[in-house]
Amino acid sequence: MRANNVKWLMALVAVIVVTISVQADDLVIKSFGGNGELVFNEITNAISYRVEWAPAAGGPWYSFEGSGMLNGIVATGAGSVTSSVPMFYRMVAVTNAPPPRSQNMVPISGGTNSGTDPDFGAYSLTVDTFYMDKYEVTNDEMVRVMQWAYDNSKLVVSSTSVKNAQGNQKELLDLDDIECRITWSGSLFGMESTKGSGYPCVEVTWYGAVAYCNYRSEMDGRTPCYDQSTWICNFSANGYRLPTNDEWEYAARGGLSGKRFPWGDTITQSRANYYSTLSYSYDINSTSGFHPDYDDGGHPYTSPVGDFAANGYGLYDMAGNVWEWCNDALGSTRYLRGGSWGGGAHNLRCGYELWDDPAYSDGTYVFRAVCR
Repeated sequence: MRANNVKWLMALVAVIVVTISVQADDLVIKSFGGNGELVFNEITNAISYRVEWAPAAGGPWYSFEGSGMLNGIVATGAGSVTSSVPMFYRMVAVTNAPPPRSQNMVPISGGTNSGTDPDFGAYSLTVDTFYMDKYEVTNDEMVRVMQWAYDNSKLVVSSTSVKNAQGNQKELLDLDDIECRITWSGSLFGMESTKGSGYPCVEVTWYGAVAYCNYRSEMDGRTPCYDQSTWICNFSANGYRLPTNDEWEYAARGGLSGKRFPWGDTITQSRANYYSTLSYSYDINSTSGFHPDYDDGGHPYTSPVGDFAANGYGLYDMAGNVWEWCNDALGSTRYLRGGSWGGGAHNLRCGYELWDDPAYSDGTYVFRAVCR
């Protein structure tokens, strides 16, 4: 088609008003219906027509590339042509909301939980709203995140240890400890068949918990909270991090006030995985020793996450199974909360605190993440 045979149709579309103008006398718009139908007179020697659009009356003009509806409108020779023109608009609100959180996180509404603990006296915990993993981090989840980190050159891995490749290098996982359930093939992380899939990931240092939070943040399109050179947490970032001491205890209490445990003031092994003894009046279990359902296959005597009832916030194993690293420091140490399979009932109390070297790992140490 030669350029002098092309006539131009101009259609200006506003939010409500549609305006049509024509640059050539021999191209006449007959009608522009509210249903999006454009009717115009045909032009001598024309073989087809197209609809173009422009951001302003003076152009530049653009065709609707790839739309058969608005390109290659065939001349009929019948005097006029009717073509459907899409004239539907919608308003879309674009926000800077963070990417979706894991489905395994639950909201913890901010507020104050205060009362008198039977063993620790008066307490008051005030927190902002946050989200928390409903389960302790499993071996499966650790393998998923650490494999991503290795594939993205963020780790240095040997048969004995996993370390961060960037920043201040620290041991993250103690692979050669007999209680560790994570394996390494030389290029792939895996799990032992016993106490592996579905069980909490033990033998992780505080640095390992923090590094996991950063890598998981990157995987989910969030801003990492930790500087892995200084290991300082940026609480304004929207990435994953460890809970503060107050956040952990507030969440563990599950909305109850002044109770010894997340469910009340006494404990049995039907409630949690721990070592029962006759030393504490509030331990009313009928037998003593390790939990009989999990004391096999060698250490660790962990239980699968979620085996016991959740607390009032929908969180599992906030008492027993494994100790959980928290963000807060006490001198050169870091807090752990919640007790474990290897400890007595006194360790499982909501108000009880333990602290240890952040470089230390153990068959009773794990964590769970929080985020905004």
